[in-house]
Amino acid sequence: MSVIWRIALFLVYYIGLILLGLITIYVVFTITTSHYEFLFTFGSSRITALVLLAWAGVCCFALMLALYLIKPLFSFPRSNIADNAVEVEEDDCPELFAAIKDIVSGVGTKMPKHVYLTHEVNACVFYNTSFWSIFLPVRKNLMVGLGLFEGMSTDELKAILAHEFGHFSQKSMKVGSSIYVMNQILYNLTNARDSWDKLLDSWCASNIGVFSFFGVMTRRFTNCIKWLNRAMYSFVYRSYLQLSRQMEFDADNISCQYIGTASFVSAMCKIEINDRNSRYYLRALNDLSEEGKTVDDVFEAEPDVIGAMPAADRATTTFGTPLTGRSPLIKVKSRVEIIDSWGTHPSIEERIANARRQDVKKTNAHPTSAWSLVSASARTSVSEQMLAQIKGEGEKQTLEGEELKKWSENYFATRYMPAAFRPYFQRDIVPFDIQQDYAEMPQSSPFNSRNTAIIDEYLAAMQDWRTLVGVARGEREVEQLSYQGRVTSVDEALLEEHQKYYEALVNKVAYIDKWVYSYVMRLSTEEQKKRLGNAYAVLFHCQHINSDVLPELMSARDNIYRLLSQAVSSSDMESLQSEYASYVICMGKVARQLSYGVIASEVGDDNAKQMLESASNASTTLRDSDQANFMILTLPNNIAYTYRSAESRASTVLTKSVVSLVGEVPAECDASTQDTTGDPEGYDESMADIKFHKIDVTRQDDNSFPGGSALLLFVFAVLMLYAYISLRY
Repeated sequence: MSVIWRIALFLVYYIGLILLGLITIYVVFTITTSHYEFLFTFGSSRITALVLLAWAGVCCFALMLALYLIKPLFSFPRSNIADNAVEVEEDDCPELFAAIKDIVSGVGTKMPKHVYLTHEVNACVFYNTSFWSIFLPVRKNLMVGLGLFEGMSTDELKAILAHEFGHFSQKSMKVGSSIYVMNQILYNLTNARDSWDKLLDSWCASNIGVFSFFGVMTRRFTNCIKWLNRAMYSFVYRSYLQLSRQMEFDADNISCQYIGTASFVSAMCKIEINDRNSRYYLRALNDLSEEGKTVDDVFEAEPDVIGAMPAADRATTTFGTPLTGRSPLIKVKSRVEIIDSWGTHPSIEERIANARRQDVKKTNAHPTSAWSLVSASARTSVSEQMLAQIKGEGEKQTLEGEELKKWSENYFATRYMPAAFRPYFQRDIVPFDIQQDYAEMPQSSPFNSRNTAIIDEYLAAMQDWRTLVGVARGEREVEQLSYQGRVTSVDEALLEEHQKYYEALVNKVAYIDKWVYSYVMRLSTEEQKKRLGNAYAVLFHCQHINSDVLPELMSARDNIYRLLSQAVSSSDMESLQSEYASYVICMGKVARQLSYGVIASEVGDDNAKQMLESASNASTTLRDSDQANFMILTLPNNIAYTYRSAESRASTVLTKSVVSLVGEVPAECDASTQDTTGDPEGYDESMADIKFHKIDVTRQDDNSFPGGSALLLFVFAVLMLYAYISLRY
């Protein structure tokens, strides 16, 4: 379906909403001015007062509904993307602006209105949007993240910026930005809360029943319109996604034509490495700050911190060495391939393949570091801005040089699990009975290449299973799906096929987990066995609560919170009592599955008792806002935080214990001659005892129009149009 046609349909739809709002105001105003004497023809002053209140409600209803429909015309939202960035002028960074001017000239576009610098590993174009942006040109802004600069050459950085400027020069950019603005309008009308919503809340909560009735009616009418907006949003958004995907390829092509394919491909590969390193580095800086320490310059300190990472995790780049391909991040290829033209961005593999098809040969024999484009003062300003977000309160000790390197080495040695053990412990361990005797398990080490490969395959199969179930339930819309190379649909037969494959892997991994347990127990002293057994018990309990129990509670919590936030009248609150009672019953069921020992170890004995008593014995009657805030926000959040902390702590204790018993890097994991196919050593299919329940794949689509409000809205629109025509002619 044509993108232009969707834009035209949106304009017709939105102009219709505006006309409905204006007609509503016109009709009510005309009737009021023409027939106001009628309001005072009643003999009884009480009846007259009620009629006046009712008519005031009608007038407010018309005014509020009209304001809701036309407010995007007078809304000029400001983008907050640059709120934590540093704006620079040409005098601040002459080399950077010279590079930008060269790119502008090369791709044929205009200079950005503003240029901002941030610490992120990102570059983007952004602009302020309003309804009028559909018709009027908008000056774009450019934000450049200095996180990109590490290990980048000037040509590689130019490749990234040329991609962003490529969006400026595309003829489709105006169409793309128009669809983007439309989606923003519909999204804000449907989801954003502003002063209009606060005023309506106050009106609905009025103690004057006749007057507040029209507030509730206004709420119901706007809810109907919001449903229509959601449908239109989905309709228009799909065009934006499809167009956005093609625009990414077009911008890549422009970048390749400007700077050459080799520089673009290398830049794509280095972005991925820099982004990964940045996440490790930012986590380290936050942990450093919690210890009362900091660094002087975040960009100068990054190589020292990242350089202390274990060799298996470390990936570094240098501006003089271009990359020709990316390292595979996933060891096992997925069986499921989604052919999805609605994704906003193609994958890096697709972008690199597209760039190589351009095959533009341009080379720079003398590459220079991207850091040469940024002045020291600008770099310092961005560093200070980043540190201001991290430092928090109080004075910090500044670490530099050898002191920082020493801290970093200790940090990664104590905080991060050795790579060889991650497949075995950096996931949910399949539960088993720790009281059983597993003497029949192999005596050799379970930490070998074959078992690692089985676990990697299991993790890929798990992700594929979640994808297939999500598609079957309608939670994800895809254009086409292939399974093991064959194009297919997600039906019961495909789910059964993958479930059988997945179940077999689950049982193999369950066997490996028991093997690990029996192996480390044989190496342990009695005291160590007790500590390990307790860690396993706590871990299994926390996994069950976090994976199986709390999601249901949080879903119920989110549902009741949404309903409560929309309740504005006494009748609404009364109808919510049964929903709240159901939520409290769900909370009680959760409380009966919680382990007092786990909670007490995390929050203390008294707090644990109070938490369990509150969850088990809560009143099913909703009395006041304090009770609602505690039961709906505070208590479930506390339970979730406690169990996440307990699971993390138990996993850390378990891993450290195993590492100390087995050694830093098991030799078996590095043996290249190991057979990495088939079953674990000593495994027999007859041992399989884990079976899945039948999965409910009922589609979750909720496209039903709100109740009887559909007829109400239709009748209202017809009456307004009829009244307008009658008054007009």
